Amino acid sequence: MRKIYLVRHGRPQFNGPRYALGQSNDVPVTEEYLEKAKQLRSFFADKDIDNYYSSPLLRARQTLAAFLPEGVEPIVLPGMIEANYGNWEGVELTKLTPDYGQGYIDSCRGVRYEGVPDIGHPEHVHDVAQRAIKAILSTQGNAVIVAHTTLISLTCSALYGLDWREYKQYKIPFLSITEITEENGKLTVEERAIDYLQLGAA
Repeated sequence: MRKIYLVRHGRPQFNGPRYALGQSNDVPVTEEYLEKAKQLRSFFADKDIDNYYSSPLLRARQTLAAFLPEGVEPIVLPGMIEANYGNWEGVELTKLTPDYGQGYIDSCRGVRYEGVPDIGHPEHVHDVAQRAIKAILSTQGNAVIVAHTTLISLTCSALYGLDWREYKQYKIPFLSITEITEENGKLTVEERAIDYLQLGAA
């Protein structure tokens, strides 16, 4: 049995209103959160990690670089890129639903919101979860993967056996750690979204 740790990236840096961040919009992580990310080194120091992976997006790669052990080469894992939100990519959050994550899920169910831009044809939530699971299974040994909130929560939902229509928006704080085990090709969520920094353990 091996361990896989999904880490959500640090807080993105917005020089103005916040907007929906999917695949096509990428911004750096704030300096504050890059400093905080360094504290994750102590969490992983005794975990016998074999490989460190990240989504190809800047916010994930920067976060991983902040706590990557010296001399270790990071591996980009394309399948762990954030969901594609279609026409909502780069739209100010104030112009979307109160909870745009749930709005994204609703859009895949055919729900439309009055006064909210049409999301168009986003990547379906089921497809996001399945490509993430495939990418996780492609990793080797005990692994750390820095990824994104929607992708991590959808993956957990799928691994818990929930149908995508039953999706519940799990809270995945910045720099939180979700622990998964893999045995004979079966993934199991052991601990979801450990808020390591808030616990004061760092």
